[in-house]
Amino acid sequence: MNLEEGYFYSLYVNESSPNWRRLGPFIMRCAELGKLDCIVQAIDMMMDQENNLDCAIQFESYIQRVPDKVQLDALKDLTNTFLSLRKWNKAKTYALEMGRIARMLYAQKHDQNRSNRKHTQPAKPLFGYILYSDLLLGSIAADNDDYDQALYYLSCYEDQSWIIESDETAERTKEQFCEWARGNRYLYELMKGNIEVLEPYIEYVSSRENEVLRALFKIIQAANMFHFEIERYLERFEGLIREHLHRGGTVGSYPGHLIDDRFANFLTDIGEYYLRRNNILKGIQYILDGLEVSYRINSSVNIARCCTTIEHIRSKLSYSVLQRYAAIRSEQKSKRILVPEK
Repeated sequence: MNLEEGYFYSLYVNESSPNWRRLGPFIMRCAELGKLDCIVQAIDMMMDQENNLDCAIQFESYIQRVPDKVQLDALKDLTNTFLSLRKWNKAKTYALEMGRIARMLYAQKHDQNRSNRKHTQPAKPLFGYILYSDLLLGSIAADNDDYDQALYYLSCYEDQSWIIESDETAERTKEQFCEWARGNRYLYELMKGNIEVLEPYIEYVSSRENEVLRALFKIIQAANMFHFEIERYLERFEGLIREHLHRGGTVGSYPGHLIDDRFANFLTDIGEYYLRRNNILKGIQYILDGLEVSYRINSSVNIARCCTTIEHIRSKLSYSVLQRYAAIRSEQKSKRILVPEK
């Protein structure tokens, strides 16, 4: 599982689907009969089809009523769903609960007094749920700009000295979390203003094609916040940025509807970066690109941000730029989309 698959996990639904009413009683009957595989399949079916806040809230009522081993996968999916909806407090609650149950089951599994008992295992190694819980908690802290706490949780999934398992699957899982810790340490340190990690972070993500654009989202934020120079990196990856602007769609594990909002803000961030460096021509092109994407996804906040920026420097803009700006607004008015007035 990729880090961002955990963080930006998205599920698609038809709001009128009766799956919750149909599958809820089935889950409870399976729990009574101990049919764990059936429960997992039913939960997967619902989570694959029902991604919205109402569905997630309904799912909460079932969590406490299924066996602990099944709860871990259910809590993982529910946490990811609330994360995709940016419900940080809910996500944190379920990430903590996933970690608590996984630690309890892990202790039971390795209790010498219980060593002869057969234990029904969840879908993945128990220690992986513990590490994943800490990874999610670190991501939640980072999204709330608490990078000290994010680094604390990072140290938790980075420290694997307590893990007993050493088979091939376990070693692969541990190595993956170490890789995530390495990349996230660069990111969290950068977002705290440690510019020294920028170059190694760029080199780290450059060898991971699906990570580059997402890393740039944060790098431009840090550059605007701490006023350091990143032009050579923007130029290096300009082709990738333009490719996504024209192609759209997913980026790695990002579904399109989640990437678009961040991409619109990203384009605007780049525009503001260049404007601050007095490169008005390049800056305003990115602002206009961000405006077009924002209109497409109906992001009223970023529409207002782009329009405000353009109006603020209108007197410095060329006729051709103002023509493009007017054309974008005119097109949206014709579609009866609300456009901020001058």
